[in-house]
Amino acid sequence: MLIGIEAGKSFKCHPHPAPLNSWGVIKVSAMSWGNFREQENKEVLDDAHANPLYEIKPGDVLVSRANTVDLVGAPVHVGEVRSRLLLSDKSWRLVPGSEVSRAWFTRCLSSPQVRRALSAKATGTSDSMRNVAQADLKAVKVAVPPAAEQRRIAAALDEGMARLDEVEAQLRAALSQTATLRRALLVKALAGEITAQGCSEESAEDLLKQIQVEREVAEIERKEARRAARLPKRQHPARESYDNCQESASCADGQSVLPLEFNS
Repeated sequence: MLIGIEAGKSFKCHPHPAPLNSWGVIKVSAMSWGNFREQENKEVLDDAHANPLYEIKPGDVLVSRANTVDLVGAPVHVGEVRSRLLLSDKSWRLVPGSEVSRAWFTRCLSSPQVRRALSAKATGTSDSMRNVAQADLKAVKVAVPPAAEQRRIAAALDEGMARLDEVEAQLRAALSQTATLRRALLVKALAGEITAQGCSEESAEDLLKQIQVEREVAEIERKEARRAARLPKRQHPARESYDNCQESASCADGQSVLPLEFNS
């Protein structure tokens, strides 16, 4: 399934991202979150040292060989990408066979089983930076479906992820709107522009009258409830009819008849 692994190299770089007309080297963060982030790069100090053999191309499957314990070995499938962007010494380009869908291959490497296997093989003294060897990556075994099934699986997963992204965007927009409304409400409250019924003395008087009426109605309801509690309880007519039928009914097979629940 895997024909080869192409490793990047180390370059001396500026701390800032490369302009479009200059060579840049990707950082580990370009491959950490499921989507390739081309803006996560650093400008090469001397363009003369840039080797086009390490340039990233659309369709590449990249893996970070050094990352945190949870992200080491994380793959990304490169889509449209700017030119003059190079592999770093912490990144690999995986070359699958012609019968393997690169989209499916990336999803396969992202599966929990493969992620756990690579994380378990990663070495290093710090959880913030672990390394995985090429031999460990090649040793991972996965079931490979036919090419048509690979494409179907990849398309279904891409559709599902697109829906999740859409829902996430809607949620973020709703949270942002809620925060804006909350700030506006606090500003009005601090300015004294919010009362229970308005700003006028007349509306406050109306509120007091409404409260008094509600208290009187509640007291009448409590008295009615106490009086009703002293009366003898009557069985629900549907229950009486059912009980009468049960007294005369018999089961030919000897099984008992379970009572039904009647709601008043």
